[in-house]
Amino acid sequence: MGISLFVSGCHRMDAVPAKTATPAPRVWNTEIDDAVVTIKVKTALIEDKKFNDNDLKDKKLKDNEAKDTNTNTSDIKVETLKGMVSLSGYVTTQTEIEHAITITRAVEGVKGVTNNLSIKK
Repeated sequence: MGISLFVSGCHRMDAVPAKTATPAPRVWNTEIDDAVVTIKVKTALIEDKKFNDNDLKDKKLKDNEAKDTNTNTSDIKVETLKGMVSLSGYVTTQTEIEHAITITRAVEGVKGVTNNLSIKK
């Protein structure tokens, strides 16, 4: 013997308010935000006086910190993913690595910094 169940209902669809789900953030917004952060970080590094200060470069020579004092900010690659900034490339001293990280952290929109910078040999 089998039991059969039949459920039938009659209701108006407009009587029940539909739930609206919050849409997921668009990927392109994140990509644009990351691009803006990358540009801001690169600009901050380029405009920073310590990377372009001849007095500091002379001091490095006197302190024998580095033979090549021509650190160019184009030697630093900046990539951003969801606000996390990755710095890679080459600088002449550990001090420049620390300074690049400090500059990067100060930029609006940076959530964190990953350091992959190396010292030129």
